[in-house]
Amino acid sequence: MGREREPQPRNRDRHATPRIALHLEQPLLDALEAWRAAQRASPPQSEAVRTAIREMRQRDGYWPPQ
Repeated sequence: MGREREPQPRNRDRHATPRIALHLEQPLLDALEAWRAAQRASPPQSEAVRTAIREMRQRDGYWPPQ
């Protein structure tokens, strides 16, 4: 049999980095998927969203953080 694992507290986040969940309007999701498909190596959706946010914040002067 496998090893028994200790139960984790319900309020403990198992993820090492902060995360966010969101819903996209269909036209925005379609545009994101079209961008991913146009890349030489299609990145995962989460990386595509991070890239879009970074580029937008760079244009606005908020990235990288000072």
